[in-house]
Amino acid sequence: RMPEIYASLADYIVYLKEAYGVEVSMFSFNESDLGINVRQTAEEHASLQWRRNFVRASAALLEGHAHCLRRMCAVGVNLSPSSFSKKELRAIENECGISANERLKWTLRAAYKLFELKPPPRFDSGNWNNAQKVMLKRHKLMHPQRPSDLGIANTTWRALRRGIIWLMEQFFNFLALSQVKYGD
Repeated sequence: RMPEIYASLADYIVYLKEAYGVEVSMFSFNESDLGINVRQTAEEHASLQWRRNFVRASAALLEGHAHCLRRMCAVGVNLSPSSFSKKELRAIENECGISANERLKWTLRAAYKLFELKPPPRFDSGNWNNAQKVMLKRHKLMHPQRPSDLGIANTTWRALRRGIIWLMEQFFNFLALSQVKYGD
């Protein structure tokens, strides 16, 4: 095991030097005492880097859109709190109190309801199932517990990409429907 780990680390350190000019002074594993076997070469690591960055950046963009909608909905809550469900109110008033997936879902529902836009997003489909994987994967990428948390297999990537696209469509549809309904 150890020769494989050493070879993998050496490949990665050489890659950092050649690709980015980085001189590594220390390297740490969170779970080294468990005998985690790192199996990524520098090339494998580089090929996954853009996928990881895309997932992280997309999740940040989605959360940014949701935050803006929550601020708009907060005005609606002050005007007519009874028009929102308890879950919608919770997403609007206490964004730290629920999961990222629930925040996205209930914020979108509340915004479509507040602005009386049709059709609202459907959260009973495979699209929503894929979308939920995005925030979960982002969490694993930001707070990895094991090396596998940093990987994105091709099948996982396809599901994440579909989920990202579907969520983006829901936010962009909100803007498009608002433009049609309320004009310039």
